[in-house]
Amino acid sequence: MSSTAHTCTYLTLLPRFALGLHFLRSQLRSLTVPSTSYAGRTVIVTGANGGLGLEAARHFVHLGAARVILACRSTERGETAKADIEASTSSPAVIEVWTLDLCSFDSVRAFCRRADQDLDRLDVLLANAALLSLDSTKMAEGYEMQIAANVISNFLMVLMLLPLMKRTAARWNVETNVTVVASEAHFFVSSHDTLPHLSPAHSTSTSADTVRPKRPTQHIRLLPPWWRHGGALQHLQAARHPRRAGTRRPSRCG
Repeated sequence: MSSTAHTCTYLTLLPRFALGLHFLRSQLRSLTVPSTSYAGRTVIVTGANGGLGLEAARHFVHLGAARVILACRSTERGETAKADIEASTSSPAVIEVWTLDLCSFDSVRAFCRRADQDLDRLDVLLANAALLSLDSTKMAEGYEMQIAANVISNFLMVLMLLPLMKRTAARWNVETNVTVVASEAHFFVSSHDTLPHLSPAHSTSTSADTVRPKRPTQHIRLLPPWWRHGGALQHLQAARHPRRAGTRRPSRCG
């Protein structure tokens, strides 16, 4: 291999090496424990039965939230998470478990309608739930499953809950928040070989091949940041309420 080729290879790998180094360093730093009071506020955390969602919900309870909704696909796992949080916070009347399956648009709609009917306010929507599958032929609602669950359903949920959050902000003169948890894995994707492969299966064919991506685990990580750059979150931020919306990558939180 020529010296020029070696140089090109080095320059190609350097950004990824730097990103990997940044990720490792970010995992070792201490995080600031939140201290803002959430007294009287209502919070929804999706994917709250484990991991980041569980710990985020625990923090909201610690901070005094009046209602914390654990939105989970499995109510059994949700109830286990509820018991775990209650045991560590002594707040038995705060936490509720609601069913939400992001692979089903009907489930998302039912969840949002329930929120609109049962909640007098919604201050925080933490869209943490997501799924990862190495099998890009799995489908949901006519789309590649990860696209349906991690992207389309999140769009649908945010837009359906937005009127409730706008009413909350106007009625109580508070800042409502929408946060979508994303990932730094999208840095490893080139957009030119990604978006053209996301057409819905039902638009031209029932075959899963029409939406089979070249690198499925990277495709799905490109799209959450696209919320910012593609205009979805600009739409939310342009509205008078809520006044804060954004994506957060776990390795950069805190």
